[in-house]
Amino acid sequence: MNGDKQARLGIINDHLQPGEEILYDVLALLLDPGGGLKAWEAEGHLLLSDRRLIFGTPEHGILLNIRTRQIKVPVRVRNRILMAHLLVPLEDGTIHRLVVNRRSARAIADAINRVV
Repeated sequence: MNGDKQARLGIINDHLQPGEEILYDVLALLLDPGGGLKAWEAEGHLLLSDRRLIFGTPEHGILLNIRTRQIKVPVRVRNRILMAHLLVPLEDGTIHRLVVNRRSARAIADAINRVV
């Protein structure tokens, strides 16, 4: 994707730094979002840039903003019937689980594992 491409969710654009390149921008569901939210309430956009992984929803704003150097490899994908669970472990032991389409999950995991 081009570096000047806009994210589909405007609130994410506000968090991007100048020159930050968007690699992937897909619809996703954040499992175990915390803050009293249920999983079905945390449906939004997952964006992978050259510097970080961001997840945001129109109603609740940015729920994840993780620098790639905080991510502990390997990022794993567990395939389900039509979707996949993208498992993103952090250095502090936290594991964020997102439901994404299978092709995007594999591409995002491969990109993170190459960069980190």
